[in-house]
Amino acid sequence: MLSQDYVTKIEGHGKIKVDFKNNKASLIVDEGERYFEALVLNRPYFDIPFIVSRICGVCPTSHYLASLKALENALGVTPSETSVDLRKIILLGQITQSHILHTVFLALPDYIDVDSVSDIAKKAPAEFASAIKIKKVTDKVVEVIGGRPVHPVTPTVGGFTKYPEKKNLINLRDDLENNIHNVISLVNLFANLTYPNFVRETHYLAMESDREYALYDGNIMSSNGVGFKVENYKNEIKESVVANSSAKLARFKDKEFMVGALARVSNHPHKLAPMAQKMFDEYFENKNFPSSNPFHNNFAQMIEILHGFEEMIKLLNKVIKEGLGESKVKYKIKAGTGYGAVEAPRGALYHSYEIDKNGIITNCDIITPTVQNLANLEEDTKKLMETTKSFSNKKRGELLEKLIRAYDPCITCSVH
Repeated sequence: MLSQDYVTKIEGHGKIKVDFKNNKASLIVDEGERYFEALVLNRPYFDIPFIVSRICGVCPTSHYLASLKALENALGVTPSETSVDLRKIILLGQITQSHILHTVFLALPDYIDVDSVSDIAKKAPAEFASAIKIKKVTDKVVEVIGGRPVHPVTPTVGGFTKYPEKKNLINLRDDLENNIHNVISLVNLFANLTYPNFVRETHYLAMESDREYALYDGNIMSSNGVGFKVENYKNEIKESVVANSSAKLARFKDKEFMVGALARVSNHPHKLAPMAQKMFDEYFENKNFPSSNPFHNNFAQMIEILHGFEEMIKLLNKVIKEGLGESKVKYKIKAGTGYGAVEAPRGALYHSYEIDKNGIITNCDIITPTVQNLANLEEDTKKLMETTKSFSNKKRGELLEKLIRAYDPCITCSVH
């Protein structure tokens, strides 16, 4: 029996193709390529963050910041510490924005036996209300600092075109503090869900820093101890074209790997903020860790929401105390090649650009998190099919969809 159906409750259009007779399954990315890497060519460098942020409506801030970092690297620009702190805050806002959408509104129905968002509101009204409040305040984070809740406009090469007012930062911090109990309640909910018993060893790849739980700055490190600098990413992560998908697949050292919340938490749990680390440690007490169960990505995302709230409050307090009396860094346009990376909600995101002496883009390369996860997801689907031969076809299909949703794929980014 061959089944091919669209996977619901994911970002973008993807089909799952299942051959129950031969125990095979694969995710087919079913959107056309959009060629953003070609669209930015021959454009002035200052246009690029606005263009590439349109790759995705779920993680535009991550694309915006990764492109800014690459452009600044090419132009030899170092923004101030305050500018970097503000960027870290909106990146955390972006990650928590995306995570709350996925965990509660897309993934949670798989675990509480409902089909839609409206059903969640009926079956778990308190949790639904908490999620709405969290989403509202994380939208506000990006709006106050980035100028808009979805596609930011104020970050620019060298700093910001407009810095937020101190009173707005104080109100934002207070809103975050007033909602942290809502986050904790949802962490407890996800800690007590029953995740499928599935294990497959893989490599985790994530940004790493000696100073902090790395999301904005750092080198890239694998869970097996092999790492590289961001400027070497094209030599380390190799993309390939496959026949059954409009998205490429990426491998590291010729092996599939996983990026995203589970990779980050697995690689450096000791760098989580205090409350997030405590709740994480309580969950994994007497359990195997790092986890090799991709379904735990849902719980890892919820832990990162709590970490994000703690870090945003900490950084806002720092910026409020130190003040915002500055202007963006001055610089001269010059030819150069630059590399930039941030941890997007779904994993490490890479941008690189070549700029000529007039500030025009002559080359561009982007590798998105979902492209990096697809090969690993494919291997997980193979093992899931092998280990569920005794299950009904209906049950196997449900588990495959649940597995795909656990990865939180961004199909739109994968076909950039």
